[in-house]
Amino acid sequence: MKSIHLNALCVMTTFALACSSSGGGSSPKGSDAGSSVADGISGATGGNDSGVIGGNDSGVIGGNDSGAASGDDSAVTAGDDAGDNTAPFLGTWAGAFSMNENCPTSIPTMSSRADTLVITAAPGEAGAGVISVLTEVGCMFDYTVNGYTATALPNQRCMETKDGSVTEGLAVISRTLTLGGGELNEIGSVTVTTSGVTCSETEQGTYAQ
Repeated sequence: MKSIHLNALCVMTTFALACSSSGGGSSPKGSDAGSSVADGISGATGGNDSGVIGGNDSGVIGGNDSGAASGDDSAVTAGDDAGDNTAPFLGTWAGAFSMNENCPTSIPTMSSRADTLVITAAPGEAGAGVISVLTEVGCMFDYTVNGYTATALPNQRCMETKDGSVTEGLAVISRTLTLGGGELNEIGSVTVTTSGVTCSETEQGTYAQ
């Protein structure tokens, strides 16, 4: 009987040790699960970094920089340019002037001379974007400005004195002033009436300040 009891005790002890050994093996698996939870936390944190913070950088902040800021800059700049478009033309311009004259009573002639234009802003009643051009012979003509080009208003006439004694009636058909490369270039067509004879003239001038 004693032998049977000893054998039974041995079996029970072996079984207990086996259970203990099996239970001990499950403990590292619990640690692995804890590590997985930590990994989950770091995963959520990484999600916030790339999602919320990154989203704010590219969305709210980036949106303001490219949208509101650039929109305000373009609006202000365009407004300033449009309000002061006559300024580049203003001042005294000295240069040379040439013309081709075609009269019914004589052969065509070509002549040239030194010339000066004095350009000022036109009176307020003339409207915005209008300049007044005073020629060397004393005639004043108004031009409308569009960018770097000024165009003479239609139906403008002037009585001028040529060579100090001859009075002529000058009527502008077309005249254009163009700014470019620091120069003011003029191209025009006029009629000149002297002693009842009307001649047509084409003209060209180059001026600088």
